[in-house]
Amino acid sequence: MIKKFEILNNYGIKHAFISMPYDLGPTNLNRKKEIADILQVDENKIFFSNQCHTSSVQVVKKKDTLDMKKFDNNDGLITNVKGITLLTYVADCQGIFLYDPVKKVIGNIHSGWKGVSEKIVIKSIDKMILEFNSNKKDILCFFNPSIHACHFEIESDVLNIFKQKIGNVVEKYIVLTKKIKGKNKYYLDLVKLNKDLLIENGILEQNIFILDECTYCNINYHSYRRNKTSKRNGCVISL
Repeated sequence: MIKKFEILNNYGIKHAFISMPYDLGPTNLNRKKEIADILQVDENKIFFSNQCHTSSVQVVKKKDTLDMKKFDNNDGLITNVKGITLLTYVADCQGIFLYDPVKKVIGNIHSGWKGVSEKIVIKSIDKMILEFNSNKKDILCFFNPSIHACHFEIESDVLNIFKQKIGNVVEKYIVLTKKIKGKNKYYLDLVKLNKDLLIENGILEQNIFILDECTYCNINYHSYRRNKTSKRNGCVISL
């Protein structure tokens, strides 16, 4: 299954959310060739993060190679180099594309719940401003399918991390609370939370686009929470 954003198509940006029957996780040694065939890009110019649930974001420059140490232990990539393709792989986490049509900059961000709590998308936008002089009002943000509030269940330990990092405002994103075997369970709307963080930090609401599908609910998507799979969906974008 391959999904795309009409807005990015209109700008001529090669991109896709790629799921079954494909597996774009690191265990698939053929994934770069598969991406190259699907999007018609150079497989030797496909960059990806190590994805360790950090808030670290790196810039891919023209002479960079994937084996450079700066690509270790980070979860987001941005570039203004034509022909460079950026990959993140997800199986419930948020894969978020960024695009500045004025400065011609793209970003590809892996944001699990830890990334949301650490505001990795905000840090990515700050980096676009610092490195490329982007204007927040120009930046477009695209949320690929991810786990939604209907299945993102957490307990008090994770909720407390969000409260420490973001504040008690996180409670307004809890859509359901229940108690199982004496433990409180909470269902948290990560998508709305991350969207609101973007708006609060200067991104225009009309510049945020969401493929509103839950990876847990849709059996055509790889979902770790649903079946503990090692396979991954891929979020791919190329300038």
